[in-house]
Amino acid sequence: MNPRVEVGFLVRYMASNVWKIWFPQSGKVRFIRDAVFDESRKYSPEFAHYQPIPLPLIKEPQELDRTEVQKAMQTSITTGIMPEETGQGVEETEDHNCLFSQKTVSSLAQRVFPTPEPAPNQHNNETYQEVPGAFPDEILPPLPPTPPDEEAPDPGQGVETDPEPVVRDQAPEAIECIEQTDTDHHQREEGFLAAIRKELDSLAQKETYDVVERPKDRGKQILPLLWVFAYKFDQDGYLLKLKARICVRGDLETISSEEKRAATLAARTARMIFALVVAFDLDLRQRDAVTAFLNSKLNKETYTRMPEGFESPGKCWKLHRALYGLRISPRLWQQEAAGVLQKLGLRQVPEDPCVFVGEGILVFFYVDDILIASHRSARERAQKLERDLEDHWELTDHGDAGWFLNIRIIRDRKQRKLWLCQDSYITSVAMRYNLTKRAPVFTPLPVEELKPYEGIATPREIHLYQQKVGSGGYATTITRPDAAKAMAKLAQFLTNPGPQHHHAADRALSYLYTTRYLAIEYCQNSGLESVRLASDASYGDHEDRKSSAGYIYQVYGGPVDWKATKQRTVTTSTTEAELLGLSDAGKHLQWWRRLLGHVGFIPSHIITIQCDNERAIGLLQGDDVVFDTKLRHVDIHHHWLRQEVRAGRIAIRWTPTASMVADGLTKVLPRQKHDNFVRLLNMVDISHLID
Repeated sequence: MNPRVEVGFLVRYMASNVWKIWFPQSGKVRFIRDAVFDESRKYSPEFAHYQPIPLPLIKEPQELDRTEVQKAMQTSITTGIMPEETGQGVEETEDHNCLFSQKTVSSLAQRVFPTPEPAPNQHNNETYQEVPGAFPDEILPPLPPTPPDEEAPDPGQGVETDPEPVVRDQAPEAIECIEQTDTDHHQREEGFLAAIRKELDSLAQKETYDVVERPKDRGKQILPLLWVFAYKFDQDGYLLKLKARICVRGDLETISSEEKRAATLAARTARMIFALVVAFDLDLRQRDAVTAFLNSKLNKETYTRMPEGFESPGKCWKLHRALYGLRISPRLWQQEAAGVLQKLGLRQVPEDPCVFVGEGILVFFYVDDILIASHRSARERAQKLERDLEDHWELTDHGDAGWFLNIRIIRDRKQRKLWLCQDSYITSVAMRYNLTKRAPVFTPLPVEELKPYEGIATPREIHLYQQKVGSGGYATTITRPDAAKAMAKLAQFLTNPGPQHHHAADRALSYLYTTRYLAIEYCQNSGLESVRLASDASYGDHEDRKSSAGYIYQVYGGPVDWKATKQRTVTTSTTEAELLGLSDAGKHLQWWRRLLGHVGFIPSHIITIQCDNERAIGLLQGDDVVFDTKLRHVDIHHHWLRQEVRAGRIAIRWTPTASMVADGLTKVLPRQKHDNFVRLLNMVDISHLID
């Protein structure tokens, strides 16, 4: 009896000349070698009812068991990406918690580095005869025609080659592991595969590692690697690119006494520089160091496993450069960046190690984001500096700064104004917690007092609450001092939040979303002193009778430094609470004075601290005024302040409460007073400036 032709449908490619095929008539999925395909036909559910067709086969398809398939897959990977390992299998990971199957490993390597396709009409087996399709048309039952929407487009009509722009709320969740690239369910699968290829190419170009034999010495730790996938959006929330990065599991690294601390740019320093950019009409250009950490060389032997999807038996990576995830990597990159900038003639600012100054040039960076501010008279030197940096690192040129640390930067050089806004970040937070459809609110919190929760919150409720407060806290730390007091208040209930606290957190985030276009405005002609500082305290307003305190530092109208906090100790009078607040503000003033001196900015006036407590001011400025307190630490702060005031290093000035900008950092305000607080902060709505 002649063999019977079985009609099946391709499920997936497994390895060279091996396919996984589904046979609907028998309802089985089998691994087949030497199948013949008809790519002009497509599957239809109706076809499952057709019977197999008697037909003499040119060659009997060979069915493989799983062992044979596994061997073919291993050989395919070895010949495809590791020529020196031909004939060896792929090593299984030693991590029992690993999510990656052997099938995933093989498929990923084939798809990231595919083997070349054979030339048309050629087969490895010469006994094959050319067949027009999988089966002759006169014998095979007809299949449904290709649906109109799947037909190939008419070349004369033109084809849209660029995909539609994707906004943040339309993008699917980024894949969490390599195994997800092995499915056809993720919309951005091919993009992530391309990102994987780019990451591996980047590591190879920088000679990041060598593939070596696993060390025999058990004292040498071999760290696992982890793939991290993410989206990158622009300031308007549109998808820019997909990212894939290999990271070391630094959390498993053996703890040592080696110094690993790395300084990062303080947000307050960046805001100060933005204010100076406006005041002196400086050029502000932005560069990005590509794979910044890989520019740093390791100073000790470090071994890692090979990344999932690309293992080789008995092999591991010996790292030469600071791969992301190592505990020492940030410090090595900071040292590398500082060394290069100093080599190019810039001086490091002691108060912030990520700020460097030169003749008419000011450079500051946050990890791989580098901003270069320069005076017009130093434009040629700044351009030469950029060229010199390109000799050391691979840099991306972003032109004039417009997006930094999730901050939108808008500048009007003609009016000498600059705005900082986090509308895109706040929108993403509101979407994450489903708050975009809520009714608008115009104050961060109601004036009613929040009470401790008498019940016990579940771990899930605690985690969700902490996420909400953390998300809002980042915005209030960077550009939204108008909600700083609200977030400080909510942070007091992080360990046991109740329903009232969750509602309050949602309200605070809804307020940020309602007012997402509020921006800090810096202006040369703000009508205010170029630098001013205000301090305030709210006496005994907590249940444990500690006081709230806050200060704010403004430069050219806009806030650059602020704090809304709860004092650490209980005081016995309003004056004592004010003195502690003034002492904290005075110490920060001394720090700011040193920083400004190093960057070359000396205000033309005496910097004074505004205070609305006349008794506290009298104690600091008057002669022979007796201050009777039994609290030793308060008395020490009092005498230190008197010393600084009498020496002329700190000046204090009385300001009425209605004009006290720091008042909004010490208490929750009703709508009318809150609007006045926002006005005093010099924050404005810039929705008309955003397309």
